[in-house]
Amino acid sequence: MNSSATARNHPTFAQVTLLLVACVLLPAGVLGLFYLVDKEVNPNREYLLTDFEYLASHVDRPPKTQGEWRRFDREVEIPDEPYASLWVRTDVTKRLDIAQANALYIPKAFANVQVWLRGELQYTAAPIEEPLAFFRTPLLIPLGELDTTADTSWLHIRLTAARGFLSPAHVYLAPYSELTSAYRHNYWVAQVLPKLFISVALTMIALVGGLFIMRPQDTAYGWYALYMLLWTAHTIHALIDHIPISHELWFALTYVCLIWVACEVVFINRYFDLRMRRVEKLIAVVTGCLAMLLLLPAILDSQHIAFITTHYLWMPWIMLLSLFVFVQCFMAVRKSWSIDSVGLLLISSLFVTIGFRDHLFDFYYFVPGTTYYLQFIVVIPLLFFGFLLLRRHVRALKISEELNAELEERAALKAEQLEDTYRKLNEEEKRREIAEERARLMRDMHDGLGGHLVHALSLTEKGEDRRDLKEALRYALSDLRLIVDSLAPSDDGFDSLLANFRHRISKSVARAGIDMNWSLSGAEHAELRTDQSLALLRIFQEATTNAVRHSECKTIAISVSGDADTLIAEVRDDGKGFTDRGHGRGLDNMQIRADSISATLTVHSDASGTSVRCVVPFTAS
Repeated sequence: MNSSATARNHPTFAQVTLLLVACVLLPAGVLGLFYLVDKEVNPNREYLLTDFEYLASHVDRPPKTQGEWRRFDREVEIPDEPYASLWVRTDVTKRLDIAQANALYIPKAFANVQVWLRGELQYTAAPIEEPLAFFRTPLLIPLGELDTTADTSWLHIRLTAARGFLSPAHVYLAPYSELTSAYRHNYWVAQVLPKLFISVALTMIALVGGLFIMRPQDTAYGWYALYMLLWTAHTIHALIDHIPISHELWFALTYVCLIWVACEVVFINRYFDLRMRRVEKLIAVVTGCLAMLLLLPAILDSQHIAFITTHYLWMPWIMLLSLFVFVQCFMAVRKSWSIDSVGLLLISSLFVTIGFRDHLFDFYYFVPGTTYYLQFIVVIPLLFFGFLLLRRHVRALKISEELNAELEERAALKAEQLEDTYRKLNEEEKRREIAEERARLMRDMHDGLGGHLVHALSLTEKGEDRRDLKEALRYALSDLRLIVDSLAPSDDGFDSLLANFRHRISKSVARAGIDMNWSLSGAEHAELRTDQSLALLRIFQEATTNAVRHSECKTIAISVSGDADTLIAEVRDDGKGFTDRGHGRGLDNMQIRADSISATLTVHSDASGTSVRCVVPFTAS
């Protein structure tokens, strides 16, 4: 898929400079805005519990030991065999100023939590069994009433986690109504708001993934859907408290989902057609190897190796890929100044800055804020890419409409040209048919009428008997009538021409004292062309003339029959027949006429008479 801005619109030096300044100011402004808005809502500090003691122990109830409790002043490292278990306690009788307190609020425990009051279990966030739950969301825990008359009323909190570093920091004890406002706000920021963004991301994934399924040749759509899917999986990991697998493998998979940055590299490459396939392969190999190195310590349950792999190999590589995305977008801007390239460059600068801040926030306490910010700015590329898709769709529709209009115009022009060509071809066909008909008529007159007239002229010059001359002229006249009949327009077809021929030939045969029998059952529906009809009638005429002149017959029978494909015509006499075909050209003439219409001519003669049979195909050319 090529970028929608394919025109070579190179930016000026001033444009590039201003854009780079914007790439610095925009992330700084967004980060500052987040810090202004991201104010953790906490209850009144008078409700904060600070006087804690701690004891590392795996016992299921508050320890009775008195001398081993230590003063708590910072996060402590607890042995994690088989898991880290820390008991903390405070004497709530020292808080008689809040005697109405009936709830405990823990903004972030980063562990599983149990709460005991006066030796009685009050609350369990999740069962203490592996894989241990890991609560990063606020907990609002209802308690029983405080005993204001006792000398000591211990509140015990048990923290259990796969990690060895635990802390009960920021625990508030207050009336329930004083804690709900802070709890609802912080829960909305930590859980509800990210889920809203995830819903938007899933919608975009479905849209872009559907486009890729329909147009798999546009690989940029597929890579965008994949990188958004992996980003969604990475974000969801941070929202799940009840971890379904081991803690080490769960967090390793959380970091593995950062592969979405590598997918983003491929997406930018394909979207702007930067032709970096070798770079893509190198990134794929390195990312795959580091991902396996990241998962291996988690599978082998080695926290130390996992820490080194994550912090010194994987995260630097991910940050390097983020910088490379910025470089790709900058190259796209230098290649072509467009909304696509400028917008994605600004967005990539946001991703690099906010991603680096989130990485520091994950491991260092000096970074301000209450949560990760990358999950919130992802809506910006979502909306921007949605705008690009909509813009491309509208542009495609516009181009499609223009092409359709041009196609309709060309189709109309081609239709006119085809109509003109058809008219010319039709006129040419008519001229060709007329020429062929004229040629056929001239040929028929030359071969038939011309031959008879030449014969009559020869008889005149020789001074032959007038009866022979009269007979020759009569045959010439008969042939002329055949030609005229074949040219006359008639809707009756071959049977009409045969009726005229029968009327004329019957008189001639009757003068010779010969009877004629007719059987014309197949003539009525015979669909013959003009040349076929004329050739067949001439064969009839030639066969009848030969019978009258030479056979000494008493009867001549003419029959016409046929089926859907052929017409069978036969002339039979009861004369003396013949054995020598070398006398005269009558049989040769009939054969020539039969060949001219692709008919089959069969002549049979013996002492009982002569039969001339012609089979004419209706479809013959």
